[in-house]
Amino acid sequence: MPPAPVAAIMAGMDLTLVATVRAGAAVSWGNAWLQGLASPDDAAARITVDDAAHLLDGAPQEPDPVSWPVGLGRLRAAGTTHLQLALPAPGDPLGLAGPVELNARALAAGAAVLAVGTECTYALLPHPTEDGVTWAVSRANPPPHPPTPTEAARELNAALRGSTRSLEQLAVARHQPGTSAVVADAERLLGDRPPAYPPPRAAELLATGLRLLAVLDHALRGEGAAVSAAEAAARAAALRPVAAAARQALVAAYSAPPELRNG
Repeated sequence: MPPAPVAAIMAGMDLTLVATVRAGAAVSWGNAWLQGLASPDDAAARITVDDAAHLLDGAPQEPDPVSWPVGLGRLRAAGTTHLQLALPAPGDPLGLAGPVELNARALAAGAAVLAVGTECTYALLPHPTEDGVTWAVSRANPPPHPPTPTEAARELNAALRGSTRSLEQLAVARHQPGTSAVVADAERLLGDRPPAYPPPRAAELLATGLRLLAVLDHALRGEGAAVSAAEAAARAAALRPVAAAARQALVAAYSAPPELRNG
């Protein structure tokens, strides 16, 4: 039997990008459930898609791994009021406040969901397994408040303006072979794991940030227009601020409170 479409796409994608969309869906649909906009089962279905089994290992008051519906209930009973996305990168623990060991594990996982509560915060880290995904749950320090979509869009635009000349000089290529396919796969993955009822500004920012992150990852991994180590290093330096702003855009977009709009 051929692999399911989403699973086939994820198998060929950068694992950090997959973790980003997977954790982002958990944040947005988990928040929708917390706000009464989705049932636990609907939220779980949107998070898991066809990943097979998802289990939360270490949920409050649960000695054994549990499903998303049970895990969400345990988190709310433990005081969780909302979820936030964290997208750490080397030297930039975006969305995290420690402890240091957690930051390192979140960096290895590619993304983290922060369940922020009145009394404590939990971090949920996705780990693909043969049977699906296990989310390792552990205590975390209270995270910084995420930027609003408006704030993140402003910073992303500034980063793009600041890097335009460097990117042009280095010919970092949107037209690099394979880039279109990478972006199409990222958009397909987002289509299967959409955020729950994002505000219009957040929806626009999410699409822009995801495309940018896919293109930047492809450009940094490929040879592109760089023909020497020095040019490759210069290209990476030029892209780094844009990549950081794109990750912040995704944190803001996924973490924005969902809105149920008529029509």
